[in-house]
Amino acid sequence: MHRAFGGPVVVAISVGLPLRVEQSGALVIAELALTGAGTFGQLPDQHPRGSLRLTLPQCQGSTLGRRSYSANRTNPEDFVIIDAHSHVHEPVRDHIALLDEAGIDRAVLFATRPHPERATDLATFRDEMSVLATALDGRSDPASFRTAWRELDDALAAHPDRFIGFGTVRLDLAPDDIEEYVAREVAGRGLRGIGELTPPPGAAARIEPVLRAAADHGGLPVVVHGYAPTTNDDLHTLAELARRYPVPLVISQAGGANWLTAIELVRDTPNMYLELSTAPVIFAVKLAIAELPERTMFGSDAPYGDPLISRTTIERVTTPGAVRDAVLGETFATLLKL
Repeated sequence: MHRAFGGPVVVAISVGLPLRVEQSGALVIAELALTGAGTFGQLPDQHPRGSLRLTLPQCQGSTLGRRSYSANRTNPEDFVIIDAHSHVHEPVRDHIALLDEAGIDRAVLFATRPHPERATDLATFRDEMSVLATALDGRSDPASFRTAWRELDDALAAHPDRFIGFGTVRLDLAPDDIEEYVAREVAGRGLRGIGELTPPPGAAARIEPVLRAAADHGGLPVVVHGYAPTTNDDLHTLAELARRYPVPLVISQAGGANWLTAIELVRDTPNMYLELSTAPVIFAVKLAIAELPERTMFGSDAPYGDPLISRTTIERVTTPGAVRDAVLGETFATLLKL
């Protein structure tokens, strides 16, 4: 005990005990995500009282800021940490700085029309989000697509050792045009996969021509937006398509609010994978890795997510060893034949 200004200052520290959280208004959303919501429109204090016991492993063996190697690895340089989900930043050097800070070797890079990292205040952020809303609603503007492609090309050319390029596809094209587009703009450019696709809500079936084209070009991985406005029905549609086209189909953002459905569908569909960025609750990440240790992937969704925080999340719910290594990069490296 120390005294300051004549009064006692008491510091209490709790170490190593499971966290017990009594239900409260501040936690009702997270708890309902696990236990099921009450009647629509109820206020937090109207839900039945209860408690939720959260037990997470101690964060062991964290190696943030440097590479993380398995103890039994004979050649540590073989292990590469890969951020499986990121978008072009402006300027690109800021993205590289974030990767360096988090100790990430390489990042999958998607073209993007919105640039939230450019926003300087609420008004400019809303402007960027309106561009995102247009993209997620399935509306496309050829001019903005060309700009996004140019930015992607510039980033890949500037940092070929750090970025792994994926190419997006306009889903409003005719099926034959989509197949030609994939041949020319994705396979023809030497890109390693397709994504991030953003079919409008209720229209996940629009990606079928893309899957067919991906199969025609050696089974290119296809990444599909998993967060809202993607619906529960959309996830089921994606699983049905994955069973018909034997290409790696990656659901991003852990499926968003539908993460339980996403985990179950990926578990039951061998060529589906789950990327874990911006998961709504920590249990989504923990349970996904437990159910799918060889088909879950670390991602940040930067600039919407943060690479350092995203990597910390993975290391918070895993222990050093083969599973952590797989999630942080080995699974995706195998998928891409790196």
